[in-house]
Amino acid sequence: MIEGLHLVLLLGAMTLAFQGGGRIARLKRDLHYRRATRGEIRTSTFRPSSGELPYFRRRFLCSDGEFRFYRELVAALEGEWDVWPKIRVAAIIGCRRDDWAAGYGAPIAQKEFDFVVVRPGTSHALAAIELDDCSHALPHRKNRDEFLDRACSSAGLPLLRVKVQRRYDRAVLREALLRAGA
Repeated sequence: MIEGLHLVLLLGAMTLAFQGGGRIARLKRDLHYRRATRGEIRTSTFRPSSGELPYFRRRFLCSDGEFRFYRELVAALEGEWDVWPKIRVAAIIGCRRDDWAAGYGAPIAQKEFDFVVVRPGTSHALAAIELDDCSHALPHRKNRDEFLDRACSSAGLPLLRVKVQRRYDRAVLREALLRAGA
């Protein structure tokens, strides 16, 4: 193991000699990543107990309001597009590995879109939809919403925000998606 580490350090030093010192941080991250994936260093302090785990199966994937919107959205799209609920943001937009390591990855890994409109027969995302209820007026939710707006804009993914309603006009939903670029 020590020999392998020496080889990595030697190759890193040679790379630095030829490419300059700006790559030191990247080499350190790559070395840390290799060691972590081989189990040589701990990457988390959480270790599940050997006994029963505290998890349970949720009864429903969506809230009543989300499911009501989902049914209306599927009907509005008339089979032209598929709708996938509860998709992790990082499954749709991403960033380079070094940007992820710099901290840009965690915010998208910890959030999910309410719905993603997908081209049928593929997994190509056309647009994301956020269903905004009264909780989106809270300061921390406003910050989250602003971040998602900026992240989607940066990635070139249309994000449609829809206010929660008792009833949805299918034609309006369809038109909003078309205007958003889906």
